[in-house]
Amino acid sequence: MIVILTALVQWVHVAAAMLWVGGGVLLDVVLIGPLGRAPIERRRLIGDFLAPIATRFFAVTGGLTILFGLVRGTVLGPVTTLDALDSGYGVVWLASLLLTIAIAILGGRFLGPAFRRMQSDAALWKSGPDGGPTGELEAALRKIRRFARAQSVGFALVLAGMVMMGLGVV
Repeated sequence: MIVILTALVQWVHVAAAMLWVGGGVLLDVVLIGPLGRAPIERRRLIGDFLAPIATRFFAVTGGLTILFGLVRGTVLGPVTTLDALDSGYGVVWLASLLLTIAIAILGGRFLGPAFRRMQSDAALWKSGPDGGPTGELEAALRKIRRFARAQSVGFALVLAGMVMMGLGVV
């Protein structure tokens, strides 16, 4: 029975992580970058549509990833005591957990709110003298891109840790 439970927890953890990371990369690479080249009125329309969906999606997938990863590593895994954190596996597991929590905080407290502020600030969405976006809108987009790229780097580091643990390297 414990094998089935472990497999189920592992599956939910991996599936949620794939959706969370994949969604983040999709937004960073496919939407945020090219969106900067779209006409200004379309940018706001797309952002208004995506913001509430993305907020819920990332909260659920990020939360499930962390919760099931915590259960998988402790209750159903090798990190059953504080002494286990002295092992290579324990160090990588803890570092991955802390980095994953930091990524969730970055998204929930900085990236998401920065995007929502940008979307709700009507002054940012006025066309500049050349008909394009204003410098203020471009600055807001650069800030969002920096947060998104930092999140993608964090995801890559966590993934490296997961692979190391899965292959038994640590």
